Amino acid sequence: MDKKEEKEDPRESQELKILVAQVDLASVWYHNMRASSIRTTTFLFQVVGRLESVRVKPLHKILILKHTTQSTALQCVFYEIDRKFPPIVIGSVIIVTGHMIGEKIIKIFDVEQIYESEIQKLHRLIFLSERQLKDMLAQRTDGKRGKINIV
Repeated sequence: MDKKEEKEDPRESQELKILVAQVDLASVWYHNMRASSIRTTTFLFQVVGRLESVRVKPLHKILILKHTTQSTALQCVFYEIDRKFPPIVIGSVIIVTGHMIGEKIIKIFDVEQIYESEIQKLHRLIFLSERQLKDMLAQRTDGKRGKINIV
């Protein structure tokens, strides 16, 4: 096979991909990725939600992030190693960036407050992320008996 004709299988790619999601979608997407045997370590999640609470532990902070209109919650673990936790008021809409380590847990390394004017822009990114993930899941399930329920 000619080198020009060789194509890398996108499922085996090691490049980092970023998915932007709301709290409820992040949990579902992570579940579907695990069910399809997609390596979740090659994905960064940026999750948007309302900050419900912050618990301070000796080595880290635990943030509870909820979907803005539903009761779905996500536990965010933030270690203050090279950056400090920014002064954010409980109830603010924030975006966190990190790796999902469970269906309801994300290990984060960045937290930013966002404003209402920015939320509309994020809806487009969420839509594009969902489309990209659906395409990847469809590639994984093509030819298999059991279809995965893609939200």
